Amino acid sequence: DADSDTDSELDEAVASSEWVALTKYPRAFYEGQPGWQGIPGAVRGGRDVLAGLSSNCCNHSNRTWTVAVPAGQSWVTIPREQLTMSDELLVWGTKAGQPLWPPVFVNLETRMKPDAPRLHPDVDFSEDDPLEATVQWAPPVWPPHKVLVCQFYYRRCQGTTWTLLEPEVKSIPLTPIEIQDLELATGYEVFGRCRMEKEEDLWSDWSPILSLQTLPSAPKDVWISGNPCAPGRQEWLLLWKDRGHCMQMNYKVWFQVKDQELIQKTAPCCNLFIPTQAEWVGVSAVNATSWEPLTNLSLACLGPDFAPHDVVVSSIPGRTELLVTWQRGPGELQEHVVDWARDGDPLENLSWVRLPPENLSVLLPGNFEEGVPYRITVTAVSPWGLAPAPSVWRFREELTPLAGPVLWRLQDAPPGTPAIAWGEVPRHQLRGHLTHYTLCAQSGTRPSVCVNVSGSTQNITLPDLQWGPCELWVTASTIA
Repeated sequence: DADSDTDSELDEAVASSEWVALTKYPRAFYEGQPGWQGIPGAVRGGRDVLAGLSSNCCNHSNRTWTVAVPAGQSWVTIPREQLTMSDELLVWGTKAGQPLWPPVFVNLETRMKPDAPRLHPDVDFSEDDPLEATVQWAPPVWPPHKVLVCQFYYRRCQGTTWTLLEPEVKSIPLTPIEIQDLELATGYEVFGRCRMEKEEDLWSDWSPILSLQTLPSAPKDVWISGNPCAPGRQEWLLLWKDRGHCMQMNYKVWFQVKDQELIQKTAPCCNLFIPTQAEWVGVSAVNATSWEPLTNLSLACLGPDFAPHDVVVSSIPGRTELLVTWQRGPGELQEHVVDWARDGDPLENLSWVRLPPENLSVLLPGNFEEGVPYRITVTAVSPWGLAPAPSVWRFREELTPLAGPVLWRLQDAPPGTPAIAWGEVPRHQLRGHLTHYTLCAQSGTRPSVCVNVSGSTQNITLPDLQWGPCELWVTASTIA
């Protein structure tokens, strides 16, 4: 019923565009070419396809309808609302009356892209070792009442590789997801997707990622910043290495002071001051698993007779590490602990490594800087206490000092004979092991006179000093 002007515009559009045609049943195509193909006037009765499929065109058998595709576009969307779920269709394309591809058979009963599955946030964990997690999930809301095949992947937090849990998990019957061999105190991520059982290449979008955290765990590496055999300190700083990966934990610390009851404190990660009178300490995580024991350490001083000896710290040319060697002391040992700290760093910046009792050397990891003093201590650990060797100060490479010592004048001894003293150069300014001092004096316009002084000397009398105004200074020297 369209007027002739409208028919002419439609004919021109059909001739210059790409078209996608759908026919309701296969036989409608195979019994002959669609009447509109190559004959623009034949589709005038479907003029509304230029704006979109008509809402009732799909409910008639043997009907063929078309959708115009803009030039240069390689896809087209056909709203499902204009189709029937159980339809079987053939889809093909034409341009200027010529087919673009062979007809593609589509069964709308199975050709569906489902919604994403839903993962429930409440996760159950096993109560014994090895640790397992059970994740409940729900199939997609759409399509309803269909058997879907789903895949679920998981990875450790901050990981890059996703691991497939099972090749195929069906939605009917619905069973939970099980993740095995997990680590304590670790975060994990899980997500999944689904497809129709007979459509192997049409997956849903990925579900939102579910983040889960396994049960907290006691730290396995506990140490103290301080020498249990050194008198005078009121507190030690207890340190431990956090086992948590992508999760924060609180910890319970127990310690025993002689002739007192056990004391318990709660602390965040990963240090706590304890009194030096404590003879024993244990650390666990809040809400830790029932099967995991706390980590304990005996703090009693075993004395120098049991300590390692002949501790030597060496630098390695061309490398940034430090090599530590020692000889073991007598008695039964659990392990050796080597700890180190940069001069001036806070107590919590202590680093340490644990070694089997038969190990008598270690290459300390890290980037030890030139001219920076590091304190290294080797300690023998037994079930009954600790025996630290005297600490060793070491530079990876010695440099020239940044400053000399501060001078001050003493009372003349005897009267008329000047006397001076000077302080030590701080280690971080000395930048090496002191070899000697150099004392220089200059009176008026005379040349300065210098003399080397032993590194163990910090005061001197000057009986030969010229009378009158005089300038004095002292420099420090290292082996650099």
